[in-house]
Amino acid sequence: MRTDQLRELLHADGPFVSVYVDASHDTEDATTRNELRWRAAETELAEQGADQATISATGAAVLDPPAVGRAGRAVIAAGGEVLLTEDLPVPPATDLTRWSELPFLLPLLASAAPPVAHVVVLADKVDGELRAVDANGETVQTESAHGSTEDRTTETVRRNAKDVAGQAVHLVEQVDAELLVLAGTVQARTAIQSELPAHVRELVVELDVNATHTGLDDPQVRGGVARLLAQILAERDESALERLRVGRAHGNACEGLAEVTEALRSGAVEAVLVTDPTLGGRSVWRGADPTQLATRPEQFGEQLVERRADEAVPVAALETSADVLVLTGAATVSDGVGALLRFSPPAQV
Repeated sequence: MRTDQLRELLHADGPFVSVYVDASHDTEDATTRNELRWRAAETELAEQGADQATISATGAAVLDPPAVGRAGRAVIAAGGEVLLTEDLPVPPATDLTRWSELPFLLPLLASAAPPVAHVVVLADKVDGELRAVDANGETVQTESAHGSTEDRTTETVRRNAKDVAGQAVHLVEQVDAELLVLAGTVQARTAIQSELPAHVRELVVELDVNATHTGLDDPQVRGGVARLLAQILAERDESALERLRVGRAHGNACEGLAEVTEALRSGAVEAVLVTDPTLGGRSVWRGADPTQLATRPEQFGEQLVERRADEAVPVAALETSADVLVLTGAATVSDGVGALLRFSPPAQV
């Protein structure tokens, strides 16, 4: 899910239904189980005051089967229409339904951390299969390399490895990859590595999975790649928290709901960092402009409404083209929210 898609959502009129459910289809009774789960969510939304047209549209989107396997589903709807449907790589720990004046986006943002551009190569002595994923999470290219099956001499294996390595380098450069995963036979992985230039070899992590007969969609390959990507995302989280710690000492970051809302009002936020996805259950005061947020109503001289902070803060951030990073580690910040700044906001009078 790209943030520019979410920004389009912000211009819709509410109130909104926001639903996050387990939509897995990994058992024989999955369809029945998901229908029962939706009935419970439907009842809950009706009790919250959602209109029937929007509930019905949401239900149709929730029950539309995703790909086979474990998955979650996010649906946001308003005015009887579905505005967004997104399959999530991991089901939510518990189903969540909300009817509110603003869309609830934090669970979606939490499941859609900025993707890691990467290339995956699966090879044996003869064949190679390659896939490149860009920084938007889009598969931009899948390629195959087929060498000679007649001649399996050392020279032929080297030549085949050189061909696969050349394609891998091209894809790494095309998507500006942070990671190059090599899977397949030990001999093929070693031969391909030897043909890579040094700057690409630095990106390589070998995956000890020989699934050349089942291909890149083999569960062991997909699972191994997912674990490697999760490690990179965890390192990103730690790097962001370190930037927050250092930035506070130099006026380039802030922490806590009061300081973050002040920075959002000034358009100073580069990225909002969230360590508590409920922001402590707190509320903020919101003006006509989505970025006009404050923790006290007397900070504005205009008509204000009280809104949940976990809805209003992400909306304000996206309105100013700021990133929203939901950090999954154990570290926390004051009020569960901090911000990296483009510049220091002016002092408030």
